[in-house]
Amino acid sequence: MLVAVGVTVLPAGAASVEEAERAWRRTLALTPRRHDAAANLIDLMLRTKRLGDAQVALDEARSHQLRDPMLDYLEGKLAIMRGDK
Repeated sequence: MLVAVGVTVLPAGAASVEEAERAWRRTLALTPRRHDAAANLIDLMLRTKRLGDAQVALDEARSHQLRDPMLDYLEGKLAIMRGDK
């Protein structure tokens, strides 16, 4: 079961951001082409203001040729948060 929190969806039973991050990373380690897991991990990083980690997760998703409108949205959100022009 998944629980929606804004854009981020936390795995059921995740009592903390750290647990949610571990769950999404574990999912991606097993199935790296899960665009929903990648998007949730990136969004979690953005919500916790870990912009460098969000970029690394986005680059990893792109390295698996993941194409998804949500990833495009999160890439734009990351650019805005960094102040890119």
